[in-house]
Parts: sequence; structure tokens; C-alpha cells
Amino acid sequence: MKRLVLMLLLSLMAVSVAHAATSKAIFAFTYPPYQLGDVELQTNNGNSVATMTGWYDMGGNHSASNPDYIVGLCGSSDSCNGGDDVFNDFFTFNVTPGTTSAVLSVYLPDPGAFQSGLSAFYCNCSSLTYQSWDVSTPIALLQSDNTGQVAIYNDLGSGTMYGSVVVVPADQGTQILITLNSAAIASINAAAANGEQWAVGGSIFGAATTPEPGTISLALTGLGAGLGMLRRRKLI
Repeated sequence: MKRLVLMLLLSLMAVSVAHAATSKAIFAFTYPPYQLGDVELQTNNGNSVATMTGWYDMGGNHSASNPDYIVGLCGSSDSCNGGDDVFNDFFTFNVTPGTTSAVLSVYLPDPGAFQSGLSAFYCNCSSLTYQSWDVSTPIALLQSDNTGQVAIYNDLGSGTMYGSVVVVPADQGTQILITLNSAAIASINAAAANGEQWAVGGSIFGAATTPEPGTISLALTGLGAGLGMLRRRKLI
């Protein structure tokens, strides 16, 4: 009996977390004055401005006309004004052969300078870890308007890690610099040799802690089953 009650409580907790998540996100403010050069690939061959910036949410949705590059969990219990949605972001670049070193430079705005009450860093914590990943999705598909492309969302936050950086609230108003590793450099040179653009994905470590809709439904199903068992036991 005690075990059943505990299971019911855990199911209720899962549902409540799903509807009242606290944000773990950076780059959450990338609205105007978004400027050309906010995102660059800095290499020994020179700097390349991103040809496109964007995000996919955990439902696989992307708007090609939206240059925002929020990443992480934007929750509903704080001023991120999110719907407990998780985002992975991406950047694409034109690249040239002969790259031997590379740094991804991404601007973390300080919206307080433009609009009070907003932030580009949302977390009830002292720091967040931003991770860069390889992208296997074809560039044309990645850059298109999309809905339901969960595989692309997953692709942007998994696979071969290209680098990571710890971001703190005081970094707002500065460029976040991610030194890319040898796997990233090899990928850059392979894209350049084929005359292709190069893409890199990004995710926030530990952000995707909100149960997805299927998990929530499963919790509710378990809750209903548990209540049914209680009713049956009372009838016996």
C-alpha cells in the first residue's frame, strides 16, 4: 500500500514539474539589435560571419526567418516566458581549406542595456555549460522551415562533441568563446574540400529535464491505473 501511494506521488510530481519548469537557458535574448558579426567562426584563415543562426525546439520546429539562437530550457515559472520547451541551436558558415585552429564566437547580449526586465541568461544557478556538437543533417534541410523534425533537434545536441564552455550571468554583453577541437577542425576541412557550408549544433548540459508529452501521458496513465487499483482494493 505504501509503495502504491509513493508511486502515485511520484507521478503527480512528474506532471507538476512538466508544467512549472525553471529555465536553464542562455542566448535567450537575441532580438534587435541583433547585428551581423554576433556569431563568427574565427580560424587561422580569418573570421567568417555565420551565414545562418537559429534553433529547433524539442518538437522539431524551426522558423527559417528567425535568427534567434536560444538554447536550453525556457520554463514557465520565471520571466523566460517559455512553455517548458527545450531548444538546441545551430550556426552555419562558409569555410575554407587549411584550417588548423578554430574558435566559435557567439554574442551573449546584455538586454538590460536595451530593455529592462529581460535577460540572456536564465537559471537559478551560478553557471551553465554550453556544448557544441557535430551536425549530420543536410544543410539545406537544417536551414529550412520545419515542423516535427525531432531528429534534427536531437542531432544538434548529440554525436561528436566539438567543445564546451562554462557561461555565467556576468558574461552577458560579451562574446562567448568555444575553442573547437581536432574533430571540429577535421569536419571544417572536409566541408571546405567539398565546397559545402559547415554547421555546428549547440545544447545546454542538463537542460532537457522536462518530461516530453509522451512521458506526461504515461505518468497520467499510471496515475489512473493506481487510483483504479485503490478503488478495487476497497471493494475487496
